[in-house]
Amino acid sequence: MKKKIRVLPPSMREKKRYLLVELLSKKPLKISKKELSKELNNFFLSFFGIFGFSKMGIKLIKWNPNTNELILKSSLHAYENIAAALQFLKEIQNIKVIPICKRISGTIKGLKA
Repeated sequence: MKKKIRVLPPSMREKKRYLLVELLSKKPLKISKKELSKELNNFFLSFFGIFGFSKMGIKLIKWNPNTNELILKSSLHAYENIAAALQFLKEIQNIKVIPICKRISGTIKGLKA
């Protein structure tokens, strides 16, 4: 007999927030999603430390290199700290960038509206 895995109901799961961020730069960012994720993780690790980084639950969801927009996922209580920390991000792969947090929402669909 197979045992059925019990899943947490939605009311008990940790709530999350999505941040829409635009990276302004003079040169186009020719970087893959995997490389950008690694760069952002290294930045947040150095900024918050291992414990803070793990509590924030930061994850790169989407990267559009044509518009230089990205969507980050974070925990409910960490999105303000992430938006503030992004202002200290100065360069990605030796290309100077200015991150602008355009929108924060509880759903990805809400970011596009």
